[in-house]
Amino acid sequence: MMSRTIKAAALAGTLSLIVFGAAPAQADPVYLKGYGLGVAGLEVMAPHYFRTFAGQLLLDMGSPDAADDFIAYCIDPTRTRTTIQDMSERALSELPELGNPAAGVQPNAGGRIAWLINTYAGDAWLRANADSADQNARAAALQLAIWEVLFEPFGSYSLTSGSLKLLWAAENHPLILSYSNLYFSSLGANTAEALWYDIRDPQNGYGQDYAGPLPVPESGSFMLVAAGLLGALRAATRRGRP
Repeated sequence: MMSRTIKAAALAGTLSLIVFGAAPAQADPVYLKGYGLGVAGLEVMAPHYFRTFAGQLLLDMGSPDAADDFIAYCIDPTRTRTTIQDMSERALSELPELGNPAAGVQPNAGGRIAWLINTYAGDAWLRANADSADQNARAAALQLAIWEVLFEPFGSYSLTSGSLKLLWAAENHPLILSYSNLYFSSLGANTAEALWYDIRDPQNGYGQDYAGPLPVPESGSFMLVAAGLLGALRAATRRGRP
């Protein structure tokens, strides 16, 4: 029993370092700077109607150059997106438990969204085809898939039915529908961890949250601590063997 406890603690510590040790520092404020790959003017019901851009959002933490810019995806389309917001970083798996977005978030949605982001948000996937329309459709489909997983019950994912739907003749967006179906079929019961950018609008309370993939560790000290935790995990595993 003790070895299992040590093993769990080592895993938790390693995960915390991965999620927060090399992430952009907590920022006050964060700016919505612009848009990347995606599709504008999509009409969505979720459950109320809105017209939106779906795809990459470019966020800026205030530096005059692009050194602190990063790409993220919207988590809650039902909340207002403002230009300047306060941000704190959390593990995306915590999303349902912390109550932002509000009621309606599905159990384990954060973990499933994290898997989608870690698998499909990278340039290796999004830019795999030289056709810009294809690239934009991949990013838009990922954003819509994130919203779908957030609000629809597990196993009933579809952009053409349910409480979240792509409107305005969804058949006019065959690439988006095709890629979203690919994401849903690949997702299954997979979960992972990613970064949740928990937003507070200084004037209106909760803002529109974002999420992004885990960062690549750069700090040598971070790597040493992580290696130590992994060593503790291996030692606990060895002690647990008969």
